[in-house]
Amino acid sequence: MKLKIEDWRKKNKRRIVSAGLEDAMDTEDLLAFKIFMGFVVPFAIYMYFLVIRSPIPLWIAAGMVLVGFVYPSVMVSSARATRHEEIKLQLPFVIDLLTLSTEAGLDFIGALQKVVEKTRPGPLVNEIERMLQEIRLGTTRADAMRSLAWRIDLQEISSLMAVLVTADQMGSSLGDVLRVQSDLIRTQRFTTAEKKGAAATQKLLFPLIFFIMPAVFIMIFGPVVLGFFKVK
Repeated sequence: MKLKIEDWRKKNKRRIVSAGLEDAMDTEDLLAFKIFMGFVVPFAIYMYFLVIRSPIPLWIAAGMVLVGFVYPSVMVSSARATRHEEIKLQLPFVIDLLTLSTEAGLDFIGALQKVVEKTRPGPLVNEIERMLQEIRLGTTRADAMRSLAWRIDLQEISSLMAVLVTADQMGSSLGDVLRVQSDLIRTQRFTTAEKKGAAATQKLLFPLIFFIMPAVFIMIFGPVVLGFFKVK
């Protein structure tokens, strides 16, 4: 039981951090919020209607408990998804600027500082600035990059940081590595956009078949049918 609780705390701690909510809550706050929304609020509402002699059916009360208990997790997931989308939008520009900076002769730290200075504020830039602060305080570059990947918890960032850590440890050219990663991310985004476009086309088939096509058939064949009956 204790192990399960620890697993829950570790899992939700990372979800809270990756949602950018670590300054607003921790796992204990999340659990307290779930208990409040899932039990305290429904109980108060149920008792209120009981006092005014208009009791709520038990199935509605049970539904309020379920919704209230799940809502805080949904809120965190929504914030996390929004933050991830913002990071994905910033990532190509950040990688391009890092590439240009390293190819212009700046070292890795200088290139990161250039990104912070030249890129509009956002979750990815904030995380890079935090990584720079950790490095300046004595954290190794590899550990700082792994920490950034853990906090963001996004596949694209984890892959990028893993490649950069390897390149840094092997002394490879960061410019070449970043150029490859930039091309890879753009290809992935193009593929994702194609998939979304194909899915949107499939979704349009239902209203086209069941609503538009019948109307077209009526407009085309309606006069013919009416003329046939008039002739008779």
